[in-house]
This record gives sequence, structure tokens and C-alpha cells, in this order.
Amino acid sequence: MSEPSATHPFAPFEWMLSLRYLRARRQEGFISVNAGFSFLGIMLGVATLIIVMAVMNGFRKELLDKILGLNGHLLVQPLESPLTDWEVVADRISKVPGVRLAAPIVEGQALASSPFNSGGVLVRGMRGADLAALPSIGSKIKQGTPVSHEFRFTNKGKVPLVITNVQASCGCTTPDWSKDPVPPGQQGFIKATFNAGAVGQFDKTVTVTANIENGTALLRIKGEVAPNVP
Repeated sequence: MSEPSATHPFAPFEWMLSLRYLRARRQEGFISVNAGFSFLGIMLGVATLIIVMAVMNGFRKELLDKILGLNGHLLVQPLESPLTDWEVVADRISKVPGVRLAAPIVEGQALASSPFNSGGVLVRGMRGADLAALPSIGSKIKQGTPVSHEFRFTNKGKVPLVITNVQASCGCTTPDWSKDPVPPGQQGFIKATFNAGAVGQFDKTVTVTANIENGTALLRIKGEVAPNVP
């Protein structure tokens, strides 16, 4: 018979030890009250510490996402001559393993003024395709702007694929699909259009009913809707 290697949570020994010092005796009722208040204070203190750490970790993640969403981890710039072959350099850097995006930018100083104040600003320019590839910008949808995503698939079975119904999880998503049977080896589509009416993150599902294994398949679309600021 092997000896236990560790004590399980809320084991009888732990209950016995805690009740021995928390449960009041006949002549020591006041001591038990003090022990109860001390236990409650420690519990509230630990709970507050856990909540504060969770909030700070979430704030740190959001802050890093905002900063690194527009500023890259690495800045490559020339020393003594202008960077005229920036397209070649960006293409070489983008092929390095682990690099998700290499975006060329131009940077210059300007003067911003208003009826109340004026001051120097730093202006950066970026190509539209690179700007759309940034997760913090390109993944967001403007409120009130319908967007569509099309899922393409290939019938790898031996019989024609028949989609009988496509049902969205809410009325804000309108599905469309290949109405005719898809022969083996041919492609079909399932299209979901989201109206982007509410601001915030969204996670929608589309249930596809067809002559496939289990009868249904689930598609998921995720994103974030940003306020449409004029």
C-alpha cells in the first residue's frame, strides 16, 4: 500500500485543523468571534488582491495592444542615405520567420493649429493595404456598414452535396449559399452578411444543414464594430 504523496484540497485533516481553532468552546466564545472576524478579513483581502491583479493585467494587455498596434516591435531606418529601396527591404523582412507584418512608413514634422492653440505634431504615412493589415485597425468594422464574408468549400465526397438550409444565430446576419447541388470535386459557397448595427465585439454562428456527416456544420464569424465617427 503506497503512502499518499500530497494532501487533497479540503481534506479531513484541513477541516479538523480549521474547526479546532475557529469553533468556540464553552469558556472561549469571544476568541472564536475574533478568529471569525480575522478569517473574514483575510478572505476579503485576498479577494481584493485577486480582483485588482486581474484588472491590472487586463489593462496592461489592452495598453500593449494599443501601443504595439500602431508601433512595430522593430524600426529599420537608414543612417547616412535615404532608403530608396524600401519596397525590397520590406519584402525581405516580411519573409523572415516569425514576422507577421513589415509596413513601410514615412514620417515628418508638421504644425497643428487651432483658434486656441498651436503646436508641433509628428505625422506618419502608411500604405492603405498595410493599414488594413493592422489588427487594431483593419479588423474593426464601421458601425452601420454591412460586411460580408464568403466561405468557399470543395465537395470531396462521392455524391453531390446538397445544402438544404443555412440558419444564422441572430437576425443581424443574413446568409446565402449554393442552392444547386454541388457535384463531387466542384466548389460551392456560403456567404454571411452582417449589418454591424451595434458597437462592440461580436461572435456570430451560422448553422449549415446538408447531406453530410452528423447532418449539420457550424461556421463562426468574429469581429469588432467601431463607432462611425464623422
